[in-house]
Amino acid sequence: MSVYTLVQVQDLEPFTSARHLGHPVSLEAIAQGIINSNYRLTTSHGTFILTLVENRPEVEALPFIMGLLEQLHRAGIPVPCPLKDADGAAVFTLHGRPAVIVTLLPGISPDVPVPSQCRQLGSMLGSIHLQGRLPHDSPQFTRSDRTGWQGWEVMLRRLDSLPNPEHQKTIAWLDMELLWLKHHWLTLDLPSGLCHGDLFPDNTLFVDDRLSGIIDFYSASHGPWLYDLAISLCSWCLDDQGQPHPELILALLEGYDRIRPRTRTERDHLTTACRAAAFRFSLSRFHDHCFPRSGTTVTRRNPESFMARLRFLQSSPLPMEF
Repeated sequence: MSVYTLVQVQDLEPFTSARHLGHPVSLEAIAQGIINSNYRLTTSHGTFILTLVENRPEVEALPFIMGLLEQLHRAGIPVPCPLKDADGAAVFTLHGRPAVIVTLLPGISPDVPVPSQCRQLGSMLGSIHLQGRLPHDSPQFTRSDRTGWQGWEVMLRRLDSLPNPEHQKTIAWLDMELLWLKHHWLTLDLPSGLCHGDLFPDNTLFVDDRLSGIIDFYSASHGPWLYDLAISLCSWCLDDQGQPHPELILALLEGYDRIRPRTRTERDHLTTACRAAAFRFSLSRFHDHCFPRSGTTVTRRNPESFMARLRFLQSSPLPMEF
């Protein structure tokens, strides 16, 4: 979580008071993450998370995201709960940005995942996906996948303007992979529904090896569940050199299948889904590396770690037993 907009603790008094959170005492910028400005807010009543939404797609999706968090919280999924004022509004405006205050969940993110954590993560992701089967009457529960191939095309065409020959080699490689995905991934008809979209280790919290929280739903959308599972597999079970750890993959998939067993088609196309996931983050990180956003404290991800994953998946399909 990065910081693009500076906030002073005294700015929060009207909003903490409206939510019966007491008086603001301190405000600590949180440097992890990429998209929005995030702070740890301490008041006379406790500690919370303040987020200023900086990116237009996330601004437009705020009704969906807030409704989703409430839905998952009611279903017993450990997610941050939006805190509302007396009128029932979770979103307010701070320094010209939409902002929300949510509950702070206990725990820390794993640096080096272990099988027991992967198994719990798989089961929790399966539970989140099952929530996508529930009927939702409100339009806030409709958000198409903003990281699909059309968004990929836009980023690639912007990258075309770069004069660096080494960059052009990378762009050509990504173009070829997108062409492959159009024929092998985008043509698949897969079970779909609610997806987290960014369930990396740093978006989970554990207390004593027990999964205690799932955070950062700002990439959530409706899409193929296998793609969402593949994002977690690539980020949890393949290292930054692109090498897989079979014991982690097995644990993740066992946990997931225990809650929502994959279909035969999903099992057959696991590697394809992982290539799509690795491509997405290779492209988005390379794009952000070439076109950095400005901010007070900005976290930038190295694209090479996901490019290594993609190269491995291009040359070595995952075993069928997965």
